[in-house]
Amino acid sequence: MPLPEDWPRIKALFETALSLPPEARAGFLASFSASDSHLRSEVERLLAGHDGASGFLEAPVSLPPTQGALSPDLVGRHIGPYQISSRLGAGGMGEVYRARDTRLDRTVAIKVLPATIAQSAGARERFEREARAIAGLNHPHICVLHDVGRHEGVDFLVMEYLPGETLSTRLARGPLPEEQVRQFGAQIASALAVAHAAGILHRDIKPSNLAVVPDGYVKVLDFGLAKTTDLPEHLETRRELTASGMVLGTVAYMSPEQARGEAIDGRSDLFSLGAVLYELATGRPAFPRAFDWSQPPAAGLSPALQRIVFKLLDPDPARRYQTARALADDLANLQRPSAGPVVAFRPRARGVATIAALAGIAVLAFLLLRPEAPSPGPAEWVQLTKFPDAVRHPALSPDGRTLAFIRGPGTFNDPGEIYVKLLPDGEAVQLTRDGLRKATPVFSPDGARLAYTVNDGTAWDTWVIPMPGGQARRWLPNAAGLWFGPGDHLLFAEIKNNDMHMAIVMSDQNRAGAHDVYVPPGDRDMAHQAFPSPDGKWVVVIEMTRGDWLPCRLVRLDDAVPSRQVGPAGAACTSAAWSPDGDWMYLNTNAGGSFQISRQAFPNGRIEQVTSGPTEAEGVIMAADGRSLITAIAQRQSVVVFGGPGGERQISLEGFAFDPRFTPDGRSVVYRVLTAGIGYSGPSGLRRVDLESGHDESLLDLSVAGRPSLVYDLSPDGRLLAAALADHRNEDIWLVPMDRRSAPRPIPNARGSRPFFGPAGDLYFDVVSPDGASSHVFRIGLDGTGLTKISEQPVVGLRGISADRQWLIVRVRGEQSEMAAWPVDGGRPVRLASGAVNDYSWAWAPDGRQLAISGPTPGLDGFTYVIPLGPGEMFPEIPAAGFRAQDEIARIPGTRRHDYSDAAPGPGEAYVFSRRSTQRNLFRIPIR
Repeated sequence: MPLPEDWPRIKALFETALSLPPEARAGFLASFSASDSHLRSEVERLLAGHDGASGFLEAPVSLPPTQGALSPDLVGRHIGPYQISSRLGAGGMGEVYRARDTRLDRTVAIKVLPATIAQSAGARERFEREARAIAGLNHPHICVLHDVGRHEGVDFLVMEYLPGETLSTRLARGPLPEEQVRQFGAQIASALAVAHAAGILHRDIKPSNLAVVPDGYVKVLDFGLAKTTDLPEHLETRRELTASGMVLGTVAYMSPEQARGEAIDGRSDLFSLGAVLYELATGRPAFPRAFDWSQPPAAGLSPALQRIVFKLLDPDPARRYQTARALADDLANLQRPSAGPVVAFRPRARGVATIAALAGIAVLAFLLLRPEAPSPGPAEWVQLTKFPDAVRHPALSPDGRTLAFIRGPGTFNDPGEIYVKLLPDGEAVQLTRDGLRKATPVFSPDGARLAYTVNDGTAWDTWVIPMPGGQARRWLPNAAGLWFGPGDHLLFAEIKNNDMHMAIVMSDQNRAGAHDVYVPPGDRDMAHQAFPSPDGKWVVVIEMTRGDWLPCRLVRLDDAVPSRQVGPAGAACTSAAWSPDGDWMYLNTNAGGSFQISRQAFPNGRIEQVTSGPTEAEGVIMAADGRSLITAIAQRQSVVVFGGPGGERQISLEGFAFDPRFTPDGRSVVYRVLTAGIGYSGPSGLRRVDLESGHDESLLDLSVAGRPSLVYDLSPDGRLLAAALADHRNEDIWLVPMDRRSAPRPIPNARGSRPFFGPAGDLYFDVVSPDGASSHVFRIGLDGTGLTKISEQPVVGLRGISADRQWLIVRVRGEQSEMAAWPVDGGRPVRLASGAVNDYSWAWAPDGRQLAISGPTPGLDGFTYVIPLGPGEMFPEIPAAGFRAQDEIARIPGTRRHDYSDAAPGPGEAYVFSRRSTQRNLFRIPIR
């Protein structure tokens, strides 16, 4: 009889033998050393008494193994909405079938728990744990769990179907090239790093649990033996799996501590990975004899890979790699330079250079001289969604069959929910219900996940959700506008400082090897997204400065040539795409007065219009065949509404009207009218409407300077209006006489932004330094004299001035940005807000009796709190640390809330706001 301490090893050997084909078991048993002959005999006895059913021992080894067949053959049957088509394989934790999801018409893999095991409480617990383990992991190199359920007594998991082969199948053809071993190793280590960080151990890393998909990268399969590491020791699960000496895994790849039934951590998975890497590189198992962990021969390994592999295979966990992340970094550093971003070959020979130059001239001539194809008209467009409200940001799966988008009123980083639908006529399915602010969804290269940006007001993170649905989770912090770039790389926008300076960064899937691709010059400029060319050598970057979209920028990834703007000159650009052959850049810009799609021949050829008309286009995604694109076609409306005790009424006439405020006498309202574009920072004019007569007149239009007015303020006496006219960096400050008896004029020397009238016939505004690195607040006379910097403290921006003109509202820098009130006489500042409410806007009623605090930003759907003030008061009672949460503002006695972020208080209980409505749906537009 075997000794009690032998049970773990016998059990592990028995299950390993069961996992092998019958003809291979003899060779496996022959690998035992002479000292282990008693173990071999016991395993042979158990195998002889077994009827071939897979399973694991829950009873003492001396008892006969559990009898019973696997689940009945399910081929041709339905499990819920899944139609089983074929059997793929079986193991100790179940059978795997290929099936079709009849709802979304996609192929999936279904793992079914055997009927005999389903009756075991321990087996069921392991099955459920597998579901939880996989569902909690979102990583490009981990097999995605789509669904879990029970149907007619059958428990099952639904996972992504991975065409291709396992590494065990690939090894049958011999060892892999070392470069591929390094690449696969880094990918597996990256996946394990995510799992270990989530407190999950795999415990059965082996070639048959690693799949190579057609795109040439590897995925980790089968978390059926997964174990969470954060369970209390007293739980029954922990006693069953460890204290009882129960061992799970495969002997040939099992760490010594796992084989002994000891408590394990992530270093055990790394030992198993070391055994896999050794076998991939040499074609031989690292440990051909069971439980003999002597160092294998180094033949077939380069010195660099040998150092890594043998460190992984050290029997002492303390001498191994301590984290999967460290291993992934070392393997990534071994990659050849060509494994990174594609870098163009630059010939040095003069003859070769001449040939290249002539070829370039020929290509350019072809691009310039070929006939221009007419753009298809709206009659040829195909409507893909039919929502009564608005959708935005289309994304197309790699196979072109699934369309994803965000449903919500905004056009950029606004609240909305993720939807998907099968093309052409599938039903739209809602995947998220969290109300978060979302942007820029994109499918992973295998179509199994959808990544998208979430912004909570301070952080920009990438979240990911499995397809066709599941639990959405944060994937990459401080990563916005993610795009899957060349090779195994990611492109995303990363915040570089507290002023939201955003740059485009490239890294691998685990964020190792991160490096800047493009950094905008100003520390408040933001590069939001980059779209890589098909050959992986270029990206088109979407960027803005001070809230204003800039033209698209073409950037070479190897930095061989300077970046430059592309597309219509001076036009704001919000999205881009490439034709599959790389010959065209498709750009979503506001050239011509409204946002439309044009295309430019790469790299600097002619520009052609693709869409036009009274509607506007938002976003652009190309079909894989290059014969069509998908965009959101919008019809929008915004009107200014006056409200009070007598009800509400519309007071604006035509156009997209917003950003209203009362004149100092309370008799009129000034507001902005968007003249072009889809963004609230787009070109606009200023109008005034008399509340009694309804007379509406223009105060400032774009004939003055041809540039958008972004920020304006009214003088305390109501005679003048100051407006900033932008040119994407600093702006000109103009004075507009409210009586219209003289023409608007620029203030000499007032080159800045955000103007506000001071208490003594002067004006305050902020100025960005020439290098874009900082901003400061200045004061100037209305005649352009007396320009003075009022503080050496750099600011994020001047945001307002109190009704008595004694307090400047400034967003300032610190460990985190804060809102503060600076007294104009140079006294002690007062902290107003920090944290989540640091960027709310503050504005006063003309008579100073009410304060409005609005969020998230003017022009976006949000809220406004109107707070009553006592005589002579400019602020309510403010906590010493400033407001840190919205509910602190809401609790101020007498506070009223309006569900519009650009609501402005007036005299008494009067208020004005803009009411917006948008209908925006997705259309497929053919390309000629």
